[in-house]
Amino acid sequence: SDQWDSRDFAAYTAGSLTEMGYETKLVSGAGWPDGVHTWLLIGIPLGGKTAWVPVEASPEAGRSQQILGYIPSTTDGAGRLWFEESYLNFSEVIELPPNLPPVAKIRPPVAAVVAGESTQFLALTSFDPDGEIVLYQWDFGDGEGSNRTTSSVRHSFDAPGRYILVLTVIDNRGKNVKTNLVISVLKTDAAEGSSDDGCGCGG
Repeated sequence: SDQWDSRDFAAYTAGSLTEMGYETKLVSGAGWPDGVHTWLLIGIPLGGKTAWVPVEASPEAGRSQQILGYIPSTTDGAGRLWFEESYLNFSEVIELPPNLPPVAKIRPPVAAVVAGESTQFLALTSFDPDGEIVLYQWDFGDGEGSNRTTSSVRHSFDAPGRYILVLTVIDNRGKNVKTNLVISVLKTDAAEGSSDDGCGCGG
């Protein structure tokens, strides 16, 4: 939250919701505490028309973003939903260029992967051609996973066997791409003098 402004957050949330099949618009208006503020309108089909619901993507000051956003609204005594008026008045609809997908790559470990021992997995060669990767989601194939903002992660497998490691990279506008790596995890006594011959990259 200390590095992105409201437009960055709105673009990420808009892209993430677009990936889920929602129709989105980025809009902005002046007179906010941060000057010109950017938020989203999400199109919801309703009775043959489209209802545009405002969504605030920016987190509270000094806090990191944990959810895609929230609907700025209140309810009256009858349970009716009222959107905050400031989100219904905007001066500009922001048109963003098409978002190119990121590229996800996992570097195979240079040494044998041994059960019970920590192994580092790297996604250093992953990249986004028109932005930056902001989240690396790792699924180790053993029921464990990790979400990180950096391209490296360490993991220990409890038992030997073959595992499919899946990496999902998400760019700054919410587009995600997956790749995988097949890992052969050896027993401790079988790892001595051996090399990792069971890894392969896939997409």
